[in-house]
This record gives sequence, C-alpha cells and structure tokens, in this order.
Amino acid sequence: MSVLEALPVDYLFRMELDLGEKQVMPRGPQGTRVYAQVAGGRVEGPRLKGTVAPG
Repeated sequence: MSVLEALPVDYLFRMELDLGEKQVMPRGPQGTRVYAQVAGGRVEGPRLKGTVAPG
C-alpha cells in the first residue's frame, strides 16, 4: 500500500449563515447541545455562488 504524502486540497467556497432562535438541549448523554434553524445565507467561491434557503 502506498503512503499519501500530501492531500491535494483546493479552496471551494465561503459560507455565511443567518441563524434563527437557538434551542438548548441541556444534560444529554453527550452534554449540552445547542440547535439553531438556518434562516438564510450565502455561498461564494471561485466557481460557485448562491444563496442559502431558509430551513
């Protein structure tokens, strides 16, 4: 089996999300979790541009 010396990576995009109200789920088996619904946002990169739909 060959060894991968360097993982080739490229910049794809930047994502900015607008979040709705946060919901805290305390004292779960893995600790406290915080959830938030996505209210919208945008994605922008060298080959990709768009908006994020709510939901």
